Amino acid sequence: GLLGALCEEGFSIPNAGRCTPQCKPGYSSSVSAMWCDWGDLKPPTFTCAPAPCVAPDVVNAPLPSCVEGDSVSHGSVCTPTCYPGYEPSSNASLTCSYGALSALFNCT
Repeated sequence: GLLGALCEEGFSIPNAGRCTPQCKPGYSSSVSAMWCDWGDLKPPTFTCAPAPCVAPDVVNAPLPSCVEGDSVSHGSVCTPTCYPGYEPSSNASLTCSYGALSALFNCT
């Protein structure tokens, strides 16, 4: 899941500089930032794991629009939910794969 350069800022980070960890698309970093402390990054490592999915904003649906909540783990499902009187266009559960749901839905 890692890209060529460890940090979005490039290969060289100045002392007290920020390093934003980079992962391949569809992956997310275990830390949001690392800092250079006299040649050492703090924390010293991070991992890239398959990214979770964010429940989509859907008209006529509550927030979150997935029964499972705001965030759905990679490999898990989002069960669409709508306000009373509305039905999801997809009654099937939507699978989260590397930060993207297998489909979107509307509430009609």
